[in-house]
Amino acid sequence: MPYARPLRDRHGKRCGSLVTFRDITEQFGKEREAKRLSMYDPLTGVANLRLFKQQLQQGIARAERSQRTLGLLFVDLDRFRAVNDSLGHDVGDALLKRTATRLQQLLRQGDLLARWGDDKFVVTVENLRGPRDAVAAAQKIIRGMAQRFTCEDNEIYISASVGIALYPEAG
Repeated sequence: MPYARPLRDRHGKRCGSLVTFRDITEQFGKEREAKRLSMYDPLTGVANLRLFKQQLQQGIARAERSQRTLGLLFVDLDRFRAVNDSLGHDVGDALLKRTATRLQQLLRQGDLLARWGDDKFVVTVENLRGPRDAVAAAQKIIRGMAQRFTCEDNEIYISASVGIALYPEAG
């Protein structure tokens, strides 16, 4: 924020201005990072529940306007607790990061992935023609999650359970 004041000569006539500036780049960067952290999961980098809820409301509004179906997929990693218990939380965290990356690769551009908590993720898929499209998306996730993960020299095989809700059918 600049600050300015007039400079005057010995007769009181204005002869210039003194302008000072303060560099707020660092403060601006911190505020931007704080806002990002308030909307994204710090471990996986995907949307958190706050951003997900905002985007879900917008997705519902778009579905109403276009009279299309919105799918909500709830993804739960099977046997994740066993990975955490047997290989440790560092490996579990690495697995969650890789899971988020893989899920993003499996989704269409425009689908929203968010971390629900622990080993649970939620996905919104828009512009579905009906339940079959949602089932196809869920099957793609299930197949993709069944592929091997490598985390810190460990080969890990997990699976995922996927629940489906459709808007407007499920309210």
